[in-house]
Amino acid sequence: MGMPATNGARFDESKCIDTMRYTKVLMGIMHCSRPHYGVQFHPESIATCHGRKIFENFRNITTRHWLNLSTTLEKRVSLQFPSRRQFKGLESKLLMNSKCGSGKGLDGSNKPDHILDCSDGDSKCGSAKELDASNKPDHILDCSDGNKERTPTTLRLRWKKLEGIATKVGGSANIFCVLFGNGLAEDTFWLDSSIKDHGRARFSFMGGRGGLLWRCITFHLSDQSDEAGQAGGFLSVEDEKGCVKQKFLKSGFFDFLKQELQSFTCQKEDYEGLPFDFCGGYVGYIGYELKIECGAKYNRHKSQAPDACFFLADRLIVIDHCTDDVYILSSVPSIELHNEMDMQNIQQKNASTRISLNGSPENHQCFSKHGAIESSYSREDISSSSSEHNYTKSNRAESESWMEAVEMKLLRLTETAGKAAEARRKSPSLSIREGINNQQEVFKLQKSKYQYMEDVRRCLQYIKDGESYELCLTTQLWKHVGVIDSLCLYLNLREKNPAPYAAWFNFGKGDICICSSSPERFLRLDQNGILEAKPIKGTVPRGNSQIDDEKLRTQLQHSEKDQAENLMIVDLLRNDLGRVCEPGTVHVPNLMDVESYATVHTLVSTIRGKKKDNVSPVECVRAAFPGGSMTGAPKLRAMEILDSIENTSRGVYSGTIGFFSFNHTFDLNIVIRTILVNRKEASIGAGGAIVALSGPECEYDEMILKTRAPINAVVEFENQSYLRHSRNGERRAVLSKS
Repeated sequence: MGMPATNGARFDESKCIDTMRYTKVLMGIMHCSRPHYGVQFHPESIATCHGRKIFENFRNITTRHWLNLSTTLEKRVSLQFPSRRQFKGLESKLLMNSKCGSGKGLDGSNKPDHILDCSDGDSKCGSAKELDASNKPDHILDCSDGNKERTPTTLRLRWKKLEGIATKVGGSANIFCVLFGNGLAEDTFWLDSSIKDHGRARFSFMGGRGGLLWRCITFHLSDQSDEAGQAGGFLSVEDEKGCVKQKFLKSGFFDFLKQELQSFTCQKEDYEGLPFDFCGGYVGYIGYELKIECGAKYNRHKSQAPDACFFLADRLIVIDHCTDDVYILSSVPSIELHNEMDMQNIQQKNASTRISLNGSPENHQCFSKHGAIESSYSREDISSSSSEHNYTKSNRAESESWMEAVEMKLLRLTETAGKAAEARRKSPSLSIREGINNQQEVFKLQKSKYQYMEDVRRCLQYIKDGESYELCLTTQLWKHVGVIDSLCLYLNLREKNPAPYAAWFNFGKGDICICSSSPERFLRLDQNGILEAKPIKGTVPRGNSQIDDEKLRTQLQHSEKDQAENLMIVDLLRNDLGRVCEPGTVHVPNLMDVESYATVHTLVSTIRGKKKDNVSPVECVRAAFPGGSMTGAPKLRAMEILDSIENTSRGVYSGTIGFFSFNHTFDLNIVIRTILVNRKEASIGAGGAIVALSGPECEYDEMILKTRAPINAVVEFENQSYLRHSRNGERRAVLSKS
């Protein structure tokens, strides 16, 4: 039985199927009369040797076809209308023009209709203004929200370097516990490079509440943000005093963040001599569901946790794990103020200066790039206005006194090095109270093993049907933990499973603690404008012996299935970076290297490119978010499919954690191997990439493998807390009898 074709010919489907059955895969087709070609090939892939030649062949075929067609049309018109021969070549130009009334292509240029740009957006016939007057993608817009442009605040950085003292004072864990670990360590952060080998990480950044600019911002997508174009949500901003303001962001979080970062300017000379990029700025996380602002069509699920949380940190401590140096940094506004209201707010803050680690006026000095002690301010910075002069002096005094207080605390630590962190781990601020009777409760999978394997089969069917090449299926595990010392839990996790992009966050008001041991970098932008992504795809467990371990490592390196997973994500990220990088600069210096961690071996690639000058840091992140290693390829269709298969939101998991610096750099991880403690519940996300070679049973085992380290950290922490609780109870019973 034949199927009617649009050109009047008939297609014998049954005969074709009989011919193709049990034969090799069809790799190319060509229409018998029309210029339609199809190749089951990826000339754009990094693994393709002759991709450029394939593109050239198609270009030449296209050129020849349209030249022949235009010549034929010109002869036909000349015969019918001899008087029009004087307009030689006009017909071919008309043919090559768009069908739009403007006489230009779909994008307003002079390109023919049949030569289209490769873009994710759908083009419609209309004027260039109708499509986009700015020629930017729809999701890259200036954040207006009806606000006038603010005059940028100029920041001056003050910093001190304490050489070679990190180990002497007990390391980064001890430094954090002493400076920021009081009580439950609320409103603190720690970007923790807890593994230091292979050059994968060098610096740790930490900070807490306090500082002239300090704020905590929380963003929730609105209920209407289920479809693209409807993005928007509620922003909550808390200042140092605990005052909270709320507003609705119609244009969404990314536009807000872009506008915020553009509202600060820095003096480049202040950063000279520092070997790291983060010198203060926004530090926090972006949740997976913010994909709705990055091209995704919809969100089927709404996260219980905020969709984004950030601290605006103007004070921080930096540990250089390579040189053992410790840096103390503080950014303060110079005298240029936005308006009278800003002046009043600043004066109120200055009036409430506290004599503590968060500020006490004493010293007036900082280190320059040469190590000498000198002032960061020149006389030109001082205004003739007495109020502005006092304001500047107060800022300087508060900044210097805080730096002096931190230095004195660190120097005193040399006598008790290592004791604070170990004491905190052995005796947390809070034992398990609620849930102490549920000691034997285990983590519960969101889906059973059978359900997860069925989801894998559904993914395989989508791949077989040609809907996707790769789908990164995930699920989550939950456990009630009651009221716990989350910092102690994180200290236990980082000891058992150190990672280069680990992180600790406690957003006090939101009742959210993040304990992350992520080994994966999502995206980084350095001061030279170089973007770098390091996706992980391909994971196997460590062996029980050195021989078994090396065998598993070798198997991973040569696994066809794992190589396919990694390759597809590398190509996806090359495309993402290509949207914001200078043409020809995107390259892959390292393809499928094996990196080893405490519990797993992983396959890691590195993609780099030079950012375009007219693209902001936030636009770079938006172009690549969510990380391709957590979605699949092609990204937009993969996210649609995954939304239909997964039955809950991912939230923080699969999002990104890191910083956006005042100096327009950033460094962000992929949120995996992470424990989220929220509302007295601990949750862990895990999953894996499904490709045509995947097996349901193996994919389930790989998902469980990835949860091993965080689950063990929680269970061990609970066991230790339970034993302490029991011993204390026995002691109280003995004392009461005596």
